[in-house]
Amino acid sequence: MIRSVSGRNLARGLALLGVLVAAAPVRAQLRDDVLIVVNDNSVDSLQVGQYYADRRGIDPANICHVSVPDNFFLEWDEFRSLRDQIIAFLQENTFPPGVTPVTCTDGDPPWYCQASMDQVRQNTRIRYIVMTRGVPTRTLVTGSLLPYASSTSVDNYLKYWLVRYFPQDTILNFPERRRAFADGRGMRTVDTAADGELIVGRIDGLTLESAQALVDRAIDAEQKGIYGKLYGSKYGSTGGVARWYDYQSFRYVYGDVNTSWRYQLGLVGEDRSECIDFLDQPASSASGKAPAHCRARLTSGNDPPPGRASSREPDPFDGLFYLGSLDGQATTGSFADFQNWRRDETCTVTLCRNAADPAACRAASTDVFREIATDCMGVADGFWGYNFQSFPVSYFTVWPTAWYENGGTSFTGLGGGSTHLLGFPDVRDDLGRTDSHSLWYRKADEIADPRCYLPGDDFSGPPTESCRDRRRPRINQRVTFTPRTVDTANPQVYRFGIWYRTESISPTCSLRARLWVREVDGGSTAIDYGYKTIATLPATVDWTYGEVSYQLDPALHTRADLQYDGLRILLDTSCAFSGALGLDDASLKEDGDPAELFVNTSFDAGHEQVSGGDHAANFLSRLNGVGFFGSLSHHESGGHSFDQHPQETLLYFLRGLPYGDAAWWAENHNSGIVYGDPLYSPVAVHLAYLNDADRVLDPLAPLRGDTVNGHDPALVDTTYTVDYCPGTDFYQCDRDASWMTTGVSGTGGQRDQLLGLWDTTGLSFGDYTLRLAVTSTRLADGRTQSFYDYYPVTVGFAVPEVTGLIVEGKSPTRIAWDTLGSVLYDVAGGNLSDLLATGGFSAATCLIDDTFQTEYFDLRPAPPPGDAYWYLVRGNTGSWGNAEGPIDDPRNALDLGGPCS
Repeated sequence: MIRSVSGRNLARGLALLGVLVAAAPVRAQLRDDVLIVVNDNSVDSLQVGQYYADRRGIDPANICHVSVPDNFFLEWDEFRSLRDQIIAFLQENTFPPGVTPVTCTDGDPPWYCQASMDQVRQNTRIRYIVMTRGVPTRTLVTGSLLPYASSTSVDNYLKYWLVRYFPQDTILNFPERRRAFADGRGMRTVDTAADGELIVGRIDGLTLESAQALVDRAIDAEQKGIYGKLYGSKYGSTGGVARWYDYQSFRYVYGDVNTSWRYQLGLVGEDRSECIDFLDQPASSASGKAPAHCRARLTSGNDPPPGRASSREPDPFDGLFYLGSLDGQATTGSFADFQNWRRDETCTVTLCRNAADPAACRAASTDVFREIATDCMGVADGFWGYNFQSFPVSYFTVWPTAWYENGGTSFTGLGGGSTHLLGFPDVRDDLGRTDSHSLWYRKADEIADPRCYLPGDDFSGPPTESCRDRRRPRINQRVTFTPRTVDTANPQVYRFGIWYRTESISPTCSLRARLWVREVDGGSTAIDYGYKTIATLPATVDWTYGEVSYQLDPALHTRADLQYDGLRILLDTSCAFSGALGLDDASLKEDGDPAELFVNTSFDAGHEQVSGGDHAANFLSRLNGVGFFGSLSHHESGGHSFDQHPQETLLYFLRGLPYGDAAWWAENHNSGIVYGDPLYSPVAVHLAYLNDADRVLDPLAPLRGDTVNGHDPALVDTTYTVDYCPGTDFYQCDRDASWMTTGVSGTGGQRDQLLGLWDTTGLSFGDYTLRLAVTSTRLADGRTQSFYDYYPVTVGFAVPEVTGLIVEGKSPTRIAWDTLGSVLYDVAGGNLSDLLATGGFSAATCLIDDTFQTEYFDLRPAPPPGDAYWYLVRGNTGSWGNAEGPIDDPRNALDLGGPCS
C-alpha cells in the first residue's frame, strides 16, 4: 500500500462516518479517468497538481504522489522507481472492485512484468496522465541498443511502459489507435485497453505561477472559443509530411503525396488565390511572402520558420496554430526574430524597456519575467504549436541575455542536444554581490529533506533514502569583434574572472573555464585552448572572486596572418552536485585594455536571448500559449518527433479531439513530449457520416454534426451553415467558386445536433462535397472565427428493388421483371468467369441504359463452353437511383456508377 493511498483511504473513512450524523453537501460529478502525478519532493509539483484537480474537477483521489528526485533528468533506476510507484497506485486505486493486483515474480519485480501490465491495461479506468512541474522530464536508458540511444522522454515512455511490458528498451511504434481511426470514421478519444497507451500531458512553467496560468488559459479559451491564424507548411524538409492518411487501408483520405497538404487551407476556410500562389515563388522574393491578411500562412517545407526576414512569414502575428517543419534550433533564430510573434499587425513596442511607461508595462505584462510587452508581443489566446525536429522542447528554461548553453565545440552553437544532468540557471533579483541580481543553479522549489524510493521498494512506508539531487552548471558567452592579429612578440592575454557563492555544495567540485578562439572566416570552428580551474568550490562560502588567464599561442593558429575575430568562454563544474551555486559579476578582458568584452556581466539585463530547445518555455511562459510539443532528444527518432501527422493533429483537434489525443495520435517516435493540458478542447466542428458508403438516399437528407467553438453561450455566439458543390474536392470548389447553399443553417454550440434537412430533389446523380462552416463570435470584443469540415457524398434517389426477374430462352435470351411504375431501367451483365475471377463487377457491361420496357432480349452469342452470363436489373428515376437494401450489399458497386450512366 502506497503511503499516499493509505492517507486518502483514512480520509474517506472519516467522510463516511460523517454521513451517519449529517447530510453531505451536493457535489458535482468529479472526473475519474485522469491521473495527476505530483512529486512529493517538489513544493511546486504539489501545488500545481492540486490546482489542476480543482480547476478541472478531477477526483482528488486521482492525485498520485511519487517520491523521485526534483531533477529535470532521471537515471534509469530512478525512472523504474517512478514507473513502479505509478503502477502501484493504478493497481490500488483504479481497478474495479474485486480485482486483486498482480505481484510480479518475473520481469522487473514486484511491480513490472507481463502479467501486471496486462492487468493494468485491461482494468484501469485511467486514460489521461497529467505530469506536473517538478516531476522529471528526461531519462537516460541504461543499456539501450536502439539507434541514437541517448536520454529520452519520461512522458512518452510512461505513455506505453505503464500499460505494456517491455523486457528491454524498444522502439515504441504501435498502430492500434491510428488504424482504428481509418478514414476518420473511427475518431475517438483514447481507449487504454484497446489502444495499449495512455495520453500524457505536462503542466509546466518557468515558475509555479506560469504553470498554473497554463491551466487557466486553456479553460478560458474553451469557454470563449479560439480565434487566429494558422502557420503551417506543405511538407517537412527532412521527412515530415502534411497529409490526411488512412492507416487501416494505407491510402490518403484526401489528395495524394503532392496535394494532401491543402487540407490545412480548408480547415480555416482559406480560399483566396494569393494565399496559395505565393508558395510557387522563391521565398527570397517579395512575391514569395505569405500575405499578412491570409488566414493560413504556409511554408514550402524548406523555408526558415516564421519571424525571420528570410521566411515566407516574416511577421507572424495572431498565431493560433504553428505546425513547424524545420530545425529552428533556437525558437525563431534570434531574439529579434522572436519579437516578430505579435498579437496583431499594428503594435510596435515589444519590450517593456521601450514602452512609454516601462513600470506600467511590466506590471501589466503576463511574461514570466515581465520583460515583454504582452499587449503587443504574443500569440493568439488558445495557441498551440509544435516543431518536429531536433530538440525544440529539449529544455524548459530560458537563459539570460547573451548567455546560453552549449556543450559542444561549435563556436556558434546555441544549445540543444541530449546533455544528462544539465542544470538550469535562475536569475535572482533579491540577492547579488553589488546589486540585487545574480545567477543561480539551485532548486528553489525542493523540500528541505528530499527522500526517494529505491527500485524494488514495496512503498509500504515513506521513502528513507536521500535523493540523488545533482545538476551540472554549464553556461557560455561568445564575443565577436573587428579582426585582431596575434602578437607573436608579446601574445595577448585574456583574463576571465567571476564571483561565486555556494550553499551546501556536495560533492566537492571544481569551477572551471574553457576558452575557444575563432580565426577570421572560421565560421563555427574555433581553436580550443582547453580547461583551466578557477576554484575548488567550498561546501558553503560567501561571495568569492576567482579568475583564470589565457595567453594566445601563435603555434596553435592556422592562418598565416594569425587573425582572429571571436572568443567563447564556457563556464562549468567538473562534476554534478547538490546544493546551490551563485554566480555574479563575470568579466572577460584583454590585459592592457580596460574594455569589457562580455555583455550582461551582472545578470541584470533580462532574458533577451533564445537558444536551442527553448520553444516550449518561450511559447508557453512568455508568449501566453496553451500548448507546445515536439522532440526532446534524438533517442531512436533521430530528433524528429510528431513529423508524420501535424496536419492530422490539427484536423482531429478541430473535429473535437482533446489536445493530448490529437497530439499523440499516430506518434511512432519515442523522443517526444507534449506540454500543456491534454484535456484542452475548445472546438468541435464535424459533419457526421450518413452511412458507410457516404450515399444520400433520402431526398430530404437529415444532416447532423458538431458546431462548437467555445462552450459558454454567455461568452460566445455560434452559428453554422452547410453548403455543397459538385465534385469531391473542396479545393476545386474554392477555385471554381461553385459552393451553393443547402438551405441548412442555424444556431450552433452543440455536439451531435440535428443541423437540418438537405433537400436534394432535382439534383443530378453524382458526387458532391458538403461543407459545414461554424462561425463563433466572442461577445467581449466582437472577434469572429470560422472553422470548416468537409464531407464528400454521392447523391441518388432510392427506388424499390426490382422483383420478379426471370431469364428464359437461349437465342435470344429474354429477361423480364415486374414493373415499378414510372421508372427507367438499366440492365447490366457479364461473364460468370469474370465475376468469379475478380470477385466484383469491374468487368460488367451495360446491356441497355434507361429503358421504359420491363423486358430485354439479349442477342449476344452463347458464352464459351463452361461459362455463363449473369444479369442485374436496376431501376432509376431518370437521373440515377440506388436499390433499397443493405448499405453493404455487393451489388451497390453497380449502383455507385457502374457501366450504365
